[in-house]
Amino acid sequence: MGGSAAETWVSSAAEERAEEQASAAVQVWSMGALAGRLVEVTHRGAGTAMTWAAELLWQAQQAGEPTAWICTGSRLPFAPDLIRYGVDLEACAVVRTGEAQQAAVCADKLLRSGAFGLVVLDLGERADIPTALLGRLTKLAQTHSAAIVMLTEGEAASAALGSLVSLRLLAEREMSDGGESRLRLTALKDKRSGPGWNGSLQVQQPLGLR
Repeated sequence: MGGSAAETWVSSAAEERAEEQASAAVQVWSMGALAGRLVEVTHRGAGTAMTWAAELLWQAQQAGEPTAWICTGSRLPFAPDLIRYGVDLEACAVVRTGEAQQAAVCADKLLRSGAFGLVVLDLGERADIPTALLGRLTKLAQTHSAAIVMLTEGEAASAALGSLVSLRLLAEREMSDGGESRLRLTALKDKRSGPGWNGSLQVQQPLGLR
């Protein structure tokens, strides 16, 4: 005999969640899936999160969306790598600030214009941003359907930016002997589809790491 109605419902719910997570893993490379969200990408390795951010910059530019890259301290994106990934540097505003809070204030000003579809903040370690400021950024992202992607460095268990982050990913790079690498993203937190899913993308090794 078949299972009870409750057992059937539980099975259906589990299958639906699995489908949602599989869809999230596929769509994580899509700007459309990130619009209106505050995203944190934690990485442990030079160039790992930048590779994924470059993919998003390319997508946003292909869709005609103005983009911006805000970096802190001595951190700057390696221009040859961005060009290699297809990013038009002349169409991407690059802003250099002192520390994480200043970068967030800059993002706030850019987003208030309503002109930017994607803003990337390369924050490094010790990315301490007040909750009130993160709240304003989240509201601006939702109002203008923009994606805010914050790149941080540290351990996976350390949530640098706190509870307002909608999607938190761990970025890891797996190298091959032929110079190719696979970029793997694992969802540590996802307010839409739930955590635990992962996705990967085959990429070339950044020139800046050779």
